[in-house]
Amino acid sequence: MKKTSTRNDILERYGARLTLEQLARLINLKVGTIRAQISQGRFPIPTLCDRSRRTADYRDVADYLDRQRAKAHMGVAA
Repeated sequence: MKKTSTRNDILERYGARLTLEQLARLINLKVGTIRAQISQGRFPIPTLCDRSRRTADYRDVADYLDRQRAKAHMGVAA
C-alpha cells in the first residue's frame, strides 16, 4: 500500500486526529500500554496533548504503519 493510500484510509476512517483509544485498536495495543510507552519516551508515534486529551496525527500514524510494513517485507523484526 502506498503512503498516500495509508494516509487516505486512516483519514477517512478516523479523521485527522486519532484518540488513544482509536490508535490502540488500529495498532492492536492496550491504551495503558500506549500511555506507559509515552511516559517512558518509547512510543514510536508522536502524540499531542490538547487540553486533557492526547491524540496522534493521522500522517504520523500512517507513516509508522508504512515503516512497519516495509520492515515486515524486508524480514526485519518490527
